[in-house]
Amino acid sequence: NKSFALSSAILLFLIIRSGKNCERKQWGKTVFVFVSLHVLLSVILFFKGYFDHSFRENPYLFWLNVLVGATAYFFLYRIFTGIKKMRIVPASIAYWKQLGWVVIFILIHTILWGAKSWLHPEKWYGSLVPITLVAFGTLSVALILLRNRRRKNVSRQ
Repeated sequence: NKSFALSSAILLFLIIRSGKNCERKQWGKTVFVFVSLHVLLSVILFFKGYFDHSFRENPYLFWLNVLVGATAYFFLYRIFTGIKKMRIVPASIAYWKQLGWVVIFILIHTILWGAKSWLHPEKWYGSLVPITLVAFGTLSVALILLRNRRRKNVSRQ
């Protein structure tokens, strides 16, 4: 499940980094599929009781995290359907704004889900950096690049 989420984060970074609309469009489709699979697997795992420990620990934080993740998915869905119906162009200001919101909500979702484990390296499986921390770092850089891209576009106008 987390591998789909991390792959999506890396592809979002590549979308923001890329200069070609055709690449953005193709990677965007892949991101949408991977995030949809992440959502589907999360729902399946939720019903199998996988998240019981998180839910019992703090149900309000758990549902806030679900809400933040759903909001990110909503913005991603708007981008995907907008491009598909030709209402949003992958280089337009509306596209970049909505992509910025997607990244911000995914960052919040990642923080809520993984931040408590980031501070305890002794609990990392096999001494490997948690996948949520890798995703957070990737998306943080993506957000900085996105902000710089928007600044350049505004200064050109």
